[in-house]
Amino acid sequence: MKGRAILHFMSDYLKWVKFGYGRASDEVSLEIRHGRMTRDEGLRIVGRREGRVPSAAIARFTAYVGQKPEWFEEIVARFLNAGIFKTENGRPVRDADGVLIRQ
Repeated sequence: MKGRAILHFMSDYLKWVKFGYGRASDEVSLEIRHGRMTRDEGLRIVGRREGRVPSAAIARFTAYVGQKPEWFEEIVARFLNAGIFKTENGRPVRDADGVLIRQ
């Protein structure tokens, strides 16, 4: 994974954390608008892909900046949109796959 790709993964993930949607929603919405995909198909794709934690990118990024992954998790907790995602004691609540759980 190249440096630019890592930054894209990180940016897409932080967009998910802050706004509740990410790259999958962006791409799918364009496909639906242009008639190349149905809404139902789009929802299935978004459900499978949206919000996945880019663990490899986080590990590479935090190693590059000389931090531990826990440091990045603190950033996620600071920017997490608590109106969209569940929290307990100021920390994000995740499912078994590590995906943030919506309210």
